Amino acid sequence: AAYSPSNMLIISDRAANIRRLDRIIAEIDRAGDDDIQLVRLEHASASEVVEILSSLAQGDRQEGESASALIADERSNSVLVGGDKARRQRLMELIRSLDVEVDAGGATQVVYLRHASAEDLASILQGFAPSGDSESGSGGGQARTASSNRSQSSGGGSSIAGDANIIAEPDTNSLVITAPPKRMRALKSVIDQLDIKRAQVMVETLIAEISSSKQAELGLDWVVFNEDRVAAAGIFDPDTSSILSGLGNSAGSSNIDASALAGLLGQGVTAGFGRINDGGTSFGVLVKALQGDGDTNILSAPTLLTMDNEEAEFSVGQEVPFLTGQFTNTGTQTGSINPFQTIERRDVGLTLTLTPQINEGSQVKLELSLEISSLGASSAGDLTQTTNTRSITNTVTVEDGQVLILGGLIDDNVTDSKSGIPFLSQIPLIGSLFRFQSVQSEKRNLMLFMRPRILRDRETADYYTRRKYEQTQRAQAQTKKDVPIINRAYPRLEDFEIFLDGPDGPGKPLSGNVGAMPEDRMPAPASQRKPGSAAPSR
Repeated sequence: AAYSPSNMLIISDRAANIRRLDRIIAEIDRAGDDDIQLVRLEHASASEVVEILSSLAQGDRQEGESASALIADERSNSVLVGGDKARRQRLMELIRSLDVEVDAGGATQVVYLRHASAEDLASILQGFAPSGDSESGSGGGQARTASSNRSQSSGGGSSIAGDANIIAEPDTNSLVITAPPKRMRALKSVIDQLDIKRAQVMVETLIAEISSSKQAELGLDWVVFNEDRVAAAGIFDPDTSSILSGLGNSAGSSNIDASALAGLLGQGVTAGFGRINDGGTSFGVLVKALQGDGDTNILSAPTLLTMDNEEAEFSVGQEVPFLTGQFTNTGTQTGSINPFQTIERRDVGLTLTLTPQINEGSQVKLELSLEISSLGASSAGDLTQTTNTRSITNTVTVEDGQVLILGGLIDDNVTDSKSGIPFLSQIPLIGSLFRFQSVQSEKRNLMLFMRPRILRDRETADYYTRRKYEQTQRAQAQTKKDVPIINRAYPRLEDFEIFLDGPDGPGKPLSGNVGAMPEDRMPAPASQRKPGSAAPSR
């Protein structure tokens, strides 16, 4: 009888039978011989050996043999063997048979990369030669260039790191590696750690500038002349002085400078009166009044998407000619010969350059350079333009989705200039007849903001792509419905779902007129979906 609480057998029988059963139980009641042994490999790869033995073990299990455990430890290049003693002994003999050194030339493998660039990765592996032998030294062998017709023709880099030959194949984005097994394992371990998918970063930048300028001018210029008695003048506006000087230079000629005479009018309201007498007293009065207001509101929101640790540049503008030099010999006896001008074209507009780096905790380090330039006021056809430039170069660290100010400027300038006759210009009321006053006030508020977004998966990228797509579609909807005269519709973006899935398959847009989609296939509006949620499948 079996007594389970104490794991005992109760036997009642003849003494001879009890002794015989006791011997049988003693043979059966022994500890199992299942155990685990560690086998360190010198030449072969632990993962490859486990793969071969696992295939062999699978065939044995089909024949009814007991199963054994095989685990590869890549760090120590060892194989853990578990099972009964006979099974372990057989597997260990197979492992020793597989763990043999190959020829000195090594084995050749083609490693196809999934994300990294073969040429960039080959340049990194050129100086990598992990080896413990005396030929490689303590720090590894020195990389040297390998002669390969294939690498020269395809543009891929090749090297021999110690006794490893690495050739980059850009056409298939793969590496051709020839190395002994130990070196091959080390190189493949490095490749697996470098060949990873990198996240993308979308940076939204906001440039807001609000400026206001006001100006006012009020003055009176007068001249009194009598060749026998008196001559007096009160010219307070500098522009009037220069114009009168030009008129005086042309007074002796038959042609008066019409442009200089028209310059007396100027901007604003100009009123003049006077009297000219031959032999008597002549006088002239010129009154000027000008008031101007200007407001500027500039908003730019460039968006740029790039991979982690990859520089990207976004530029919008135009090429503007600037006069840098000229030559002419007009006035010589032979006339003008081969006059010329040298012109340089420069980019004027917005240029954004950035390099993001994703750090631990979804922090983004940004190296950013932003330049905004515009043309200043200049006359038509003038090649000596001036440019207004605003630029910032900065390195900041910001959390994913955080809005951060990059820089700003608050400028408030007031200029008040007065010109007048001493003492007379200070007399109340009539003092304004003897002075000229100009007041200018300018305020400017310039701020730059940025917000990075880390796009680690397709759902997040689709969400922000859809949002920008619908924002552009709403901007188009605010334009006129039809083109004038010819009565046709303006080109417009299709709905995002129609653009994404057409009748010919996913990703193929519809062509021609598109009817309304059934209600059961309409996706939820973007405002009702959470970030990262994808549109329902159809």
